[in-house]
Amino acid sequence: MRRAIVGLLVLLALLVVADAQMAPALGQMPLEIRKPESPPESKLGRPVVSPAPQSEDAVREAERGVADLERSARDRRALREQTPQFPRRPDLGYDVQSSIQQRNLRRALPR
Repeated sequence: MRRAIVGLLVLLALLVVADAQMAPALGQMPLEIRKPESPPESKLGRPVVSPAPQSEDAVREAERGVADLERSARDRRALREQTPQFPRRPDLGYDVQSSIQQRNLRRALPR
């Protein structure tokens, strides 16, 4: 008889614990917030607006801007080609720098 009562109390306690884990508390929001279904036309969030047809003035202005950019790039390229290229110093090459750094690291590390 005593075992049956203890068994029923354990079963009741397990059911209460399982039910408490499934339902959120009174003052709490659920952990997963679901978005309500919306109609397909509002899925994008904003209406799609097609671009206005371009006027001839806008096209000419854009072409003029492109021509200005190309001219400035061409000028910069010509200036770069005219400047003399200084020869690279062989004592500042990668091998020299890395060996100097490696030697300094060996000196700096305690033995």
